Amino acid sequence: MTIVKLPHRRGYIVSTILRGRRSLLALALFFYAGLATAQTLTTLYNLQGETNDGNWPCGIIRDSAGNLYGEAQFGGPQNAGAIFELNPNNEETVLHLFKGSDGQNPCSKLLRSTSGDLYGTTIYGGAGENGTVFRVHNDSLLQYKFQGGLDGQNPSAGLTENVDGALYGTTAGGGSGNSCPGGCGTVFKFDQSGHKTIVYNFHGADGANPGAALIHDAEGNLYGTTSTGGANQMCPQEGGCGTVFKLDPQGILTVLYSFVGGTDGWDVQNGVVQDSAGNLYGTTLGGGTSSFGTIFEITHDGVEKILYSFAGAPDGADPSQIVLDNSTLYGTTYTGGNFNCDGLYGGCGTIFRFDKTGHEKVLYRFSGSFDGAQPFGSIALDSAGNIYGTTQSGVKNGCPPFPAGCGTVWKFAPARQH
Repeated sequence: MTIVKLPHRRGYIVSTILRGRRSLLALALFFYAGLATAQTLTTLYNLQGETNDGNWPCGIIRDSAGNLYGEAQFGGPQNAGAIFELNPNNEETVLHLFKGSDGQNPCSKLLRSTSGDLYGTTIYGGAGENGTVFRVHNDSLLQYKFQGGLDGQNPSAGLTENVDGALYGTTAGGGSGNSCPGGCGTVFKFDQSGHKTIVYNFHGADGANPGAALIHDAEGNLYGTTSTGGANQMCPQEGGCGTVFKLDPQGILTVLYSFVGGTDGWDVQNGVVQDSAGNLYGTTLGGGTSSFGTIFEITHDGVEKILYSFAGAPDGADPSQIVLDNSTLYGTTYTGGNFNCDGLYGGCGTIFRFDKTGHEKVLYRFSGSFDGAQPFGSIALDSAGNIYGTTQSGVKNGCPPFPAGCGTVWKFAPARQH
């Protein structure tokens, strides 16, 4: 078996194999897992992880008709990953199985463009294992293969369609910044004719190794994060604690905040969301008062504040990408929650809600049995307040080459207020 090393902490395959060796749960844990909402999580689909399906999904998006779309890091005849669709009847269609030459290990949030096409990235594969950008169009796959070096390499984030109609994304490596091994990463652009340009090169002090999708405002400014780099190099991880940045339409980058580690947080692998007042919200995987990650805010005038520090049990650890619905943030944690479900790594993960007054509520604790474990990647909301997402482990055991299961697509219906 080839062990593939993905360029983000939660993607190290050696670690995730270990995380998957969870023990079977007693019947009492079945009830404990759903105590917050009287068991309202539904597993919509169990990935099969064989030659005709994917395994280890990386989040979900939802269209107006109720169809769900996602990527899986592995699966298919070459174990290189898959793109899949789940219709409102929970019937799966595999849209593409990667072969390696056309991309390998997709783990980004898909973009459904205004034309209806799906866009995404693969971390590896393509030309020289540098990764690809792909478009699913009329049942075919069109792609761009990164060349490495100044062209950028290893994109681990999805794309954003800006107000100018162009698509923007990031590469975790490559570019002209030479203070990072393999390059500090780039921001790239595909115009409406499909022409690619590099619009920014990171150099370390301004951030390094961006790994999350960008967002934009009405003026076309882009906002994003870098997992490392920044002004503060004294960090538990090599290369800096990470940054939040703004990139204007002229290509001028402003570092809005450099994390300092410790209770301030570090390792900014997820992107930010923005409210109507221009305030940004995001998560760090490390740091906080208990070192299990944080939720932070950067106000429109540049003031940073840690809103919440995760404690591991019972509220979760390793938060994933959050979404904003009115004044409430929703998200998942990859681990934490019910520690009894996975004593080796510390919990099967949670779904949480956080209002901006500072109140956090665990909506659901995964048990690792019927409901899967380790929720990861993007989540989606519908108009009724239901939450959709994926777990990277469970329910099918013995999913080759991993013993932890192939992963699931789930729907969670929060308890209604009466």
